[in-house]
Amino acid sequence: MAVATATPWQRAKQTLWRRRSRPQRWAIVLTGLFTLYLLLGFLLAPVIIKQQLIAKTRQATGRDISVEEVKFDPLRLALTVNGLNLQEENGESFAGWDSLYVDFEAASLFRRALAFAEIRLTRPRVRIHRLTAETFNFTSLLSTAAPAQAAAEPAPAAVLPAILIQQLGVSDGELVYRDDTHADAPVLKYRPVNFNLTAFSTRAQEKARTQAELTIKGEAGEQFHWQGDLSLPALASNGKIQASGFDLAGLSRFAAEALPFRLVRGKLDAHLDYRLATSADPAGSALRVNVSDAALTLGDIAIADKAVPDATPIAIASVQVDGIGLDSADRTIGIDRVAVSGGKISGMVSAAGEFDLLRLFTPGAAAEPSPATAGAKPWLTTLATASLDGFRIELTDQGPSPPVTVALDPLRVTLDNFRSDNSQPVQLAIDSGVNGDGRLRIAGPVSLAPVQATLHIEADKIPLAGFQPYLSRAINIQLHSGVASTAGTLTYPETGQSSGLSYRGDIGIDDLHTTDNRFNREFLSWKQLAVNDLNFQQAANRVAIDSVEFHQLYGRFAIRADGTTNVEKLLVTAPESPGSATSGMPSTPATPPAPASPMAIVIDRVAIADSAAYFADLTMTPDFRVGIFNLKGAIRNIDSGTGKPIAVDLVGQVDRYAPVTIAGVVDPFKAAPALDMKLAFKNLEMTTLTPYSGVYAGHRIKQGQLSVDLHYQLENGQMLGQNHIVMNQMELGERVESPKATDLPLRLALALLKDSKGVIDLGLEVKGNVNEPNFSVGGLVFMAFKNLIVKAVSAPFNLIAGLVGGGEDHGPLDAIAFAAGSEQLDAREKAKLDQLGKALAARPQLRLDITGNTLPMEDTKALAQMELDHRLGALFGGGGADGNSSWPGISTAVASKDFRQKFYALYESTTGESAKTRRKLIDTALGEGGQKPADAEIDNALHDHIQHELLAREKIPEKALSALAGQRALTVKAYLVDSGGLTPERVFLVTDGATGQPALSAKLTLNAL
Repeated sequence: MAVATATPWQRAKQTLWRRRSRPQRWAIVLTGLFTLYLLLGFLLAPVIIKQQLIAKTRQATGRDISVEEVKFDPLRLALTVNGLNLQEENGESFAGWDSLYVDFEAASLFRRALAFAEIRLTRPRVRIHRLTAETFNFTSLLSTAAPAQAAAEPAPAAVLPAILIQQLGVSDGELVYRDDTHADAPVLKYRPVNFNLTAFSTRAQEKARTQAELTIKGEAGEQFHWQGDLSLPALASNGKIQASGFDLAGLSRFAAEALPFRLVRGKLDAHLDYRLATSADPAGSALRVNVSDAALTLGDIAIADKAVPDATPIAIASVQVDGIGLDSADRTIGIDRVAVSGGKISGMVSAAGEFDLLRLFTPGAAAEPSPATAGAKPWLTTLATASLDGFRIELTDQGPSPPVTVALDPLRVTLDNFRSDNSQPVQLAIDSGVNGDGRLRIAGPVSLAPVQATLHIEADKIPLAGFQPYLSRAINIQLHSGVASTAGTLTYPETGQSSGLSYRGDIGIDDLHTTDNRFNREFLSWKQLAVNDLNFQQAANRVAIDSVEFHQLYGRFAIRADGTTNVEKLLVTAPESPGSATSGMPSTPATPPAPASPMAIVIDRVAIADSAAYFADLTMTPDFRVGIFNLKGAIRNIDSGTGKPIAVDLVGQVDRYAPVTIAGVVDPFKAAPALDMKLAFKNLEMTTLTPYSGVYAGHRIKQGQLSVDLHYQLENGQMLGQNHIVMNQMELGERVESPKATDLPLRLALALLKDSKGVIDLGLEVKGNVNEPNFSVGGLVFMAFKNLIVKAVSAPFNLIAGLVGGGEDHGPLDAIAFAAGSEQLDAREKAKLDQLGKALAARPQLRLDITGNTLPMEDTKALAQMELDHRLGALFGGGGADGNSSWPGISTAVASKDFRQKFYALYESTTGESAKTRRKLIDTALGEGGQKPADAEIDNALHDHIQHELLAREKIPEKALSALAGQRALTVKAYLVDSGGLTPERVFLVTDGATGQPALSAKLTLNAL
């Protein structure tokens, strides 16, 4: 092979190289290499880096990437990448920056670490886009990454590479997050994002701690700032974090579906100091976190119900949380203060009983709780004090109609000494206005596990009228006014018990005013009700009260014109639900629950002062109205458990001036209730009773006063009543037409019962079995009074005879007997008239009607005898109509021859038969027995025959009987007036024959004047 011949130039150059010394030659080589390095670094390296960056990125991500410029400074080992933009699959920008500057320290080659003098990133930007619940705009980047190699054995603990960075800075960064999984596709945009890191090292032996600062600002003005230090490889950091102006409503849009409510607005400010530390030893690498001097402020919070977007039931002006501390090693969280200031909560309970605010805070399906670490110390949370101030809470119950709203305003609540381990009770205090003028205060310790509380409660002037819809569910009255107050202690559980609550204190209800719904008239009211020293014990099922005091109590009972009353249907009866109807299908009857034991009730005293009661009966014409005023007194010893009788002692005034007294004992808690009660009222004006007297008696009451003493006893179902009734100066007025009026002669009855002073004094006794279905005290009294009237008017003389009883019984006073044909009184009849006169003197309202009677046969015979005796007396006396005054009788007169001649002559002229002929016939008749009669016997028989024949022919006119009857009546009147002391105007003669009865007497009848 031929050897090439060097050219002259080559030969010259070789000669020149050989002439150089070794150092010169090394210098030339190094200079050349350095020049080449510079040329490659400045010119070729950027091209290669750019090409490789684009190619590798496309290969790794499958996305387009663009880079505007790459610079490399081989002298400083500094790389600059400008205008990098990584696109999404749809061509939109995903991430990038304006400039990345990396200054690598060549000295790091000798420090066995990657050392950077500076890393600076200018205007980086990342746009994260959530497409679905499980995919993002970077999900494809993860799927195109090389799959991790499966390790046959667990990899050893990772060791951080040695990295040193003197200065790292990120300026004017931008982070955009968009979430398309929500209907409104919310977007978060933060710019600028600035980050600075100084003296960063992953080496443990580095003395200087890394200083770092991060600032993030949002387009709505929110800002996040972190400043602190950190060290590696054992993570440790101290620093401060501040957040201000964060729009919670905007953030909540990213969890709109997960949140049960809609956050309308709200701001967040927070700051904290922290310390993080981990051990360099892998065995003790647990992270320890300490937080101190932390505070959280929430402002202008408004929460809405998703179902009612236009309403904001919760609005809070400010929530301030101060003094927050946390120690993960000790597992403690401490908070100095939580202060909630200003705001309003409006809640509503639907007619179905659903509380809308519960819906706002009912989360969806809860995640399974992570199992507690075995033996791990439980976290302890403490809260020194919490307060809620300047709040208004409105709760509306849609169940009743109209709805009921309770407003607590202004509301202040404080909570002190909370510990999550429940080692000490929480001190609770509540102070709130209630529905305007009311006030409620609650204070005391409360424990949560187990639940225990001792709360002092003070309620003052809580308005009750607003709770009318609840009252309407149970009772048909309208509550117009009333305020309730209480002061006492609520304890749960009861002292010495494992459950049940107790309350001891005072309760008051003032200015109560109600009307009945049927007639819209006042029903029940009082000025003041005080329940003193109430002691309620749920476990013992007992309530004890020292005293119940009513002041200006008023109750009204009324009967309307249609017969209905204001207490009729007072209790509301719940309508039968459709499901309660019998379906007709056979079913097994349910076992009824055991009846609950009745609550034991003990009330030492019920006092009533300055009170009144009112009764009206509009079925009467005119209306009947009566009131009891100035009612006062006490009811004592109410005890449902001991069987001790209740003592009643009440006094008042009917219509303001008639005293009334109610006193006695009653035991309603016995199996067979018992009572021994007295009721008395004095001088009640009876004109008040005119409506009843008109309807039932047929008369108005002109005047009168009524006094009553009632004594009723009940024992073993048997009622015994003593009724002492006194009517003073009672007079019936004009007649009233009434179909219900009695037909009894009431005027006569009153006259019979009224004494000389105008007083009717009655004693009525009634008895009855209260277990009988038709038992009625009023019915018993009415029947007793009616029977008394019937007895009085049916046998009035028997009644008045009893007024002067005690003497000899001379017979009935209603008839005065006379001898046949006579108008003269004998001693017996005079005694009767004396007795009658005294009785009538005691009953000045009675008048006496006297009807003279005759017995025609007896009186005619007697009058004929008297007329014959008169004629014979005239014959005996020698003439004159009044010659019979010396009539000696027939047996004496016939001794006179002159009289015999006149006597015989009268016979002969009257009968037409001679006396001699009649004597012979008598002689013959008497001698038929064969024995001749004596002359005296014949003469006596003759004289009897003549007298009989003359008497038989004596004519007595009817007017003589009438005259005799009238004379008899006049005789009785004369005696009563002259001897009995009666005035003539009280005694009347009755000559109507229609009322007379055949009798040898004068008939007496009593009537009212």
